Amino acid sequence: MPERRNVILAMSGLLPDLPGLGPVARWLGDRRALPAGEWDVWRGRFLDGGRVVDTGNGRVSHTEGQGYGLLLALAADDTAAFDAILAWTDRHLPVRPDGLLSWRWDPARPDDPVSDPNAAIDGDLLIAWALIRAGQHWSRPELTERGLVAARAVRSAGVVRHGGMQLLLPGPEGFIQPEGPVINLSYWVFPALRALMDADPHPAWAQLVISGHRLLTSLRFGQRQLPPDWTLLAEPPRPAPGFPPVFGYNALRIPLYAAWSEPGAIDLVRPIFSIWQRAGSEPPAVIPLDPTSPFEVGVTPGIRAILALLRHLKDGSAPDFPSIQNEPDYYAATLVLLTRLAFDEVSRS
Repeated sequence: MPERRNVILAMSGLLPDLPGLGPVARWLGDRRALPAGEWDVWRGRFLDGGRVVDTGNGRVSHTEGQGYGLLLALAADDTAAFDAILAWTDRHLPVRPDGLLSWRWDPARPDDPVSDPNAAIDGDLLIAWALIRAGQHWSRPELTERGLVAARAVRSAGVVRHGGMQLLLPGPEGFIQPEGPVINLSYWVFPALRALMDADPHPAWAQLVISGHRLLTSLRFGQRQLPPDWTLLAEPPRPAPGFPPVFGYNALRIPLYAAWSEPGAIDLVRPIFSIWQRAGSEPPAVIPLDPTSPFEVGVTPGIRAILALLRHLKDGSAPDFPSIQNEPDYYAATLVLLTRLAFDEVSRS
């Protein structure tokens, strides 16, 4: 699977109501959300001490993976794994002056494993969310406080206002271009933003939810009506120069995050839902905006899991999630388990 982050350079209206959203989040971690043995497989295959290993990208580690690992360890009620992931993150992903974490650690560069000091905002957002949840679930206020510090760093260094909307920058450096900011809609981790609305009362979080909805319904390009992984918010908006004009490995998380917490999720992601529905047993991972270009298949179990969740939201059908017992790819396996957690939360709301 190609590197999902090839480059880390760089509102008026009512907020939709989300019934049943309690303080911080509705889901507080419950091993029943994960089938017997699935967490054990994920931990044994992708967790090296406290380092979450991205097997599809040269076995690098990144803040995204560390954040996902924290969420999964919390769901499994595995305090030892959670603490190990957090400790590794503290040791190996340096905190920048702005409070964000350097985004990537590469074992192929032993003399300089953190060669890019930039941050990836979604990784910091995921870590903040996981810390706040864990602090509440395990009655560990020091985790809650760390999560709040991380969340405030995100909104201080990673949120900008443009075109009347609050936006998440993919990273604090390199994403403001002369024509406008470059954004990645998969960085709008909607359930995390919803949780932070309660944990860190500040209007930025609600405004980001609003902007995410607006952008998902307006940034639909070409015949396929899909957002690209990377968009330049120029006038008019267009796929960002220097990035493939595709709905790809980044964007395929958008339906998961929308389904996890957003009212009207099906309408927000209807174009990709329709394409995946029509694709049968091999839903595509990479969909060029050019309708004459072919699809690319990849991380199929992860997409099947997300599609099952969307079908459940649409018609109430019981989802048939794939197992990760024989899945060697970090990203595919992680998407499956995250989708199980999303279903667990949605089904109990």
